[in-house]
Amino acid sequence: MGNLVKETRYSEVTATLEVLDRWGVTREDLTTFRKASSYVQMEVARFMREGENKNSGRSIGSFTPDSFVLAMNYDEPIESLVLAGRYDYANSDITSLHFPTKRSGAAN
Repeated sequence: MGNLVKETRYSEVTATLEVLDRWGVTREDLTTFRKASSYVQMEVARFMREGENKNSGRSIGSFTPDSFVLAMNYDEPIESLVLAGRYDYANSDITSLHFPTKRSGAAN
């Protein structure tokens, strides 16, 4: 473990929890985050380090407190998109056959 625990004042922890509380985050949400996959934890940490305006070259969208904008490539099969999401679980019924689209190209 790094120095974050040692270096962070209690008042900073409290202020951070107050911000999360303002956005509806609960203690259960914090527990869920701690138990989340390493990928989810890594992505949250990356966002916290780089901020919403920095692009690491791996961004799939942009985030603001009011919205999440997702870049979508309709030419990709849904199976590839699910794999790229690296989810802990993916329902096997989420396929191009079950969710066809007539769209093509990219969109935000």
